[in-house]
Amino acid sequence: MISGLILALSGGAFWAVLGIVTACGKKQNAPIEIVQPFAGIIILIFAGWTVLLEDPFIWNSSSVILLLTTLLVGVCNYFMLNVLQRGMQSGHEGVVWAFSQSAMICPFALGILFFHEPAALSRIIGLLLILSALILFSLGRKSDCDHSGSWFGPTLAAFAIAGIAQCLASLPSYFQMQGLTPLRRMLILQAGIISAFLCDNLIRSKKINFRNRKAWLFAAAFGFSNLIALILFYSGQNLLADAKCASISYPAGQGVSIALVFLYGCLKARPDRLAVGAFFLLLCGLVFLSLQ
Repeated sequence: MISGLILALSGGAFWAVLGIVTACGKKQNAPIEIVQPFAGIIILIFAGWTVLLEDPFIWNSSSVILLLTTLLVGVCNYFMLNVLQRGMQSGHEGVVWAFSQSAMICPFALGILFFHEPAALSRIIGLLLILSALILFSLGRKSDCDHSGSWFGPTLAAFAIAGIAQCLASLPSYFQMQGLTPLRRMLILQAGIISAFLCDNLIRSKKINFRNRKAWLFAAAFGFSNLIALILFYSGQNLLADAKCASISYPAGQGVSIALVFLYGCLKARPDRLAVGAFFLLLCGLVFLSLQ
């Protein structure tokens, strides 16, 4: 269990880079709707061939269902980060990231309700603390920044989409699907992101600018950080699932990512007192969720 927790925490540290890239990308002419699929292409090029070195994939009805759920995670991630970046344009970047990534309570509830994970008192307290933090975040004033508009609507949408994605991402670990290794899950997820991007652009009839150099630079940072994060996190999640503790994988990983991105946001804009209080409530909630 300790090894799984360390891997999940390490993955969360690399996830923080994704939040920072999302926050900076729009201002640098590298919107996340372009950076994500470009990063997926980079990952497929650099890591796709390694699948040939792994054991053959076993095709059956259960494996196909779980494969499709992983593909849907990629689709959800694409739209989640798109709306999240809109929230970051008008609100405190650390607050927006913290609120949306608090969706880790969704796989926590999934594990208790459907997979018989223990509903210990500490986990119930953790859930209540996180919900309290979300309420405080929503009550806080809009941060002082140069953008206009509401941050709460896009951030709430990102929270909902992230919750669905994280629940779907947890399913393969519970079913212990043979052949769906962390690397395969990561590559399938990238395929989902690219598919969502292509469909989105076809529907809206938008032209894809493959010559956007800044987008490729941001995509490289996003892609390699995501590659390392997903391999570490999925490996840790599988180990935690073996110990009947898969639901703490997202609180652990996202807790590190939330803390680092919040600190980054504080360097750019000072959050209000409610937001700071909500941040510490959120961290306390993550600690309680991780207790056995």
